[in-house]
Amino acid sequence: GEAKARRAKLQAMKTPPGEPAMSSLTHPARLAPLAQSAHRDSRPGLLATVLRTLRLWAGRHRQRRQLAALDAHLLKDIGLTREQARAVADKPFWRE
Repeated sequence: GEAKARRAKLQAMKTPPGEPAMSSLTHPARLAPLAQSAHRDSRPGLLATVLRTLRLWAGRHRQRRQLAALDAHLLKDIGLTREQARAVADKPFWRE
């Protein structure tokens, strides 16, 4: 049924080029079908909560990696010093 269709969709998805295997687990393309099926259920359940958390963590990880890669000129444009950017980028993805 529905679970079998979800499994087939997940198996058909490939890791995006250039992405490490760990991040492919939380890549939006992989989470979208699961999130859609979780939203079909009128009861907010554990799966929906877990998926929201994984998307949040994946977004933080990606943003912090991008922040760490900015050069001094771009950091100055957004009003951050290298030290401030490093402090944010070094935080674990599960911390705000």
